Amino acid sequence: MELRNFPHWTVCDDIKTIILSLGPGPKRVRVIHYDPEPSLSIARAYFQEEEERDAIQKALAGYEISPGYVLKLSALPRTMLASRMFRKVKDLLLA
Repeated sequence: MELRNFPHWTVCDDIKTIILSLGPGPKRVRVIHYDPEPSLSIARAYFQEEEERDAIQKALAGYEISPGYVLKLSALPRTMLASRMFRKVKDLLLA
C-alpha cells in the first residue's frame, strides 16, 4: 500500500504504529521519499495478505496523521511472482 500526504518528520515507526492500532500489522514499512511538500512524501507498507492490506486501507480512509495532513492511500498490485512465493511460504508453514 502506498501512503502520501504526511509531514516530513514522520518516521516508519509512526506509520507502523498507526496501522497496528487499526488492525493487522504490515510486514514492513518504508519511507521512500521525504519532502517539505507533504503531497510529495511517499511511504509504502507491505502486507503478507491482500485482504489485510485492503482492510487497513479502508480503516485509514480519511485518517489525519497530523492536523491538516489527511493520508492519501492507494493499493499497489502484487506481482505474480510475489503472489506465488507468498503462497509457497504459507503452504510450507501450514504443512
